[in-house]
Amino acid sequence: MASSVQELIEGQISKGGIGGGVSLPKGLFEIDDTLTIASVRGLRFGGQSPWATELRWVGPADRPMFDIDRSADILLEHFSITVGAGRELLAAAWIQNGQGRTGPKAAPGAQSSHVSWNNIRVVGDGNLVGGFHVKLFDVEKDIKNDHHSFDHVTVTGYTGTAFTLEGRNAKNLGFDRCHCLGLFRTRRIGQYAVDTSTHPNQGGAFVWNKGTAIGHDQADFKIGDRNDTIKIDGVSSEKSARILQMPDYGPGADTACPVLLENYRFGTGDRDNPPAADGEVIQCEAAGPFSIIACKIGSGINRQQLRIRYAPCPEPGAFNFIGNAIANDGDGHIFTASEPTMPYKEGNLGYRQGAWRPLS
Repeated sequence: MASSVQELIEGQISKGGIGGGVSLPKGLFEIDDTLTIASVRGLRFGGQSPWATELRWVGPADRPMFDIDRSADILLEHFSITVGAGRELLAAAWIQNGQGRTGPKAAPGAQSSHVSWNNIRVVGDGNLVGGFHVKLFDVEKDIKNDHHSFDHVTVTGYTGTAFTLEGRNAKNLGFDRCHCLGLFRTRRIGQYAVDTSTHPNQGGAFVWNKGTAIGHDQADFKIGDRNDTIKIDGVSSEKSARILQMPDYGPGADTACPVLLENYRFGTGDRDNPPAADGEVIQCEAAGPFSIIACKIGSGINRQQLRIRYAPCPEPGAFNFIGNAIANDGDGHIFTASEPTMPYKEGNLGYRQGAWRPLS
């Protein structure tokens, strides 16, 4: 079946790599090899709805369902991706600057930009390694791979990461009301919702707006070294081990890049999927500036102590902690390394002795 869907795609690509539109009807389409959109400008690929048009993977375990290669202004929308019984899928999609294509249907000089995913469901059921991978094809030639967007995209049941973002030229990636569920049934199997750390000093930059990040065994977000600002706003999270990890990437890493965590709800009421054993729900070893604003961290549970570790490399960094509420009913020590670098005690609340109180 993959060949017939691929033929529909090829039939909508004209001379010079100019794309048209593919509209799949209601129904199930079994896909046994990667669907490729290469060296194309301006193609729409869509179904009727995520519940009406299903692309089911029945191919080998070593490849993605989609490979969007050196293509720009591509829109994919209104379908679901699932994994057939007894199969495994490496990724829902790669977006990269790979080999592209040659010949009369190739868009000359095309590079990946403005690839948009809208109203997509990816259902892994434990047989999906990763969701969407903005992929660094060649570390030595990190070229344009930017302005991609994900709107109302849901990824569930993955064992790795829902969104992997690689490359210093993976700039201005946008997420609006996306949902990442690393649970399979009631057990955590996913590692991260977003991971930008997979190549040293080659992290992508993004803005996340609303949506959910649930059930991650390592953290909801892992941020690698990057060269642009990152904003994570309005996430509702529960059943994850941590909110955020930002390790020290050593020599060669950017030492100053603003990261904002805002309006984040981190629920901690599930005993079967608790926070990390050390209680450190945020671990940051980057200099920042790092800002945590208007977040509720913890569920107001008696004797629950959650912590934040800010250990900037190099010191002293810049750490803003404003208008937050954090579970603080254990030993009372929230900050396990450096405290915020601005006054914070009267402007935040901690849950202690059955009530929310200033951190003074």
